[in-house]
Amino acid sequence: MKVGLRFSFPSYSYSFTNAYGNLIDATDQIVEPQFWAAYEWNIGSRFVVIPGLRWDMVSLAQLLSSGSNGYLADPRLSILYRINNGLVLTAGGGIYHKKIINLNDENEIYTPFDLIMPLPDSIDQESAWDCTLGIVANPAALTTVKGEIYYKDFSRLVGINGQQVYATDQGFVSGSGHAYGAELSFKFDMETFYADVDYSYGMVTRELGGVSYIPRYDLRNQANFSMGICPVPGVWLRVNWKIASGLPYTPLTGFLGQPNFDYTDIKSFGKGWVFPLPLFGAYNSARLPGYQSLDISIEDEFQLFGKSVAMQIAMINLYDRRNVYYVNNVTLAVEYELPRMANVSLAFKF
Repeated sequence: MKVGLRFSFPSYSYSFTNAYGNLIDATDQIVEPQFWAAYEWNIGSRFVVIPGLRWDMVSLAQLLSSGSNGYLADPRLSILYRINNGLVLTAGGGIYHKKIINLNDENEIYTPFDLIMPLPDSIDQESAWDCTLGIVANPAALTTVKGEIYYKDFSRLVGINGQQVYATDQGFVSGSGHAYGAELSFKFDMETFYADVDYSYGMVTRELGGVSYIPRYDLRNQANFSMGICPVPGVWLRVNWKIASGLPYTPLTGFLGQPNFDYTDIKSFGKGWVFPLPLFGAYNSARLPGYQSLDISIEDEFQLFGKSVAMQIAMINLYDRRNVYYVNNVTLAVEYELPRMANVSLAFKF
């Protein structure tokens, strides 16, 4: 049996204004006391079951005092079955709650930092449950193969209402979503050579404020190949090749001619001024082209004046792939990621 108690006291100060001028401005400090317990139950020499519970003491007190905006506990379960010394099956699942949300706008191309805030006590926390099923195999010495499938159900999501026109409108919207996918990896590792092959498939769907969409971070397919060799002690040659599906974005479907007259100038009504108003398709219904990058590097560690020195020379995007970073869905201008570039670094360890 393992038990634990965790206290944290995060503080937040934020100011957020939407496109309609509505301001959310607050400074808050909350207390997060949590208690957890888990029991490792070994059934024979092959079967291990680990049930657990996690309590949020504030949410538990809210549930017991008012019967709302709280929850009893989050159950967790892990299962391991060892078929033989080289093959292990794993399974797990649990329920999770979260009282911290991210205020970043998914329509932004780049955000330098995450703007986070705690949900007000009057709003139920975000909640989700998930389950996983995996296998770990060691078919040969120095070789490991892992596979896993997962499903996550976001039973409750909370977001900022970006369409809040009046201060009296609801500041938050609720929704749901789900995610599922699979991951597969192969690894061979010895002292002077390693090779990794990883592949993942994922599908994410969200429904927020009555709108169902694929979020911008949905990366459907991704594969990564990496290899390293140490021909002489202290020197490593490394190669990494990454390929991935393009990220979703909202396409432009056309323009609507919106009359733009000066009501103080009668003559302007005869000039037929029209302002082109863009019309967009379904939210995040299109995808950018796929991503590829081949990176190579050489690293050397040596002693200089009794100090350890590490030097690295790297070439990023070796074959100068034009990876699309952003498409302006009004002008259709394309911005690309970094072209082929070299990088040299030197580090001293004292």
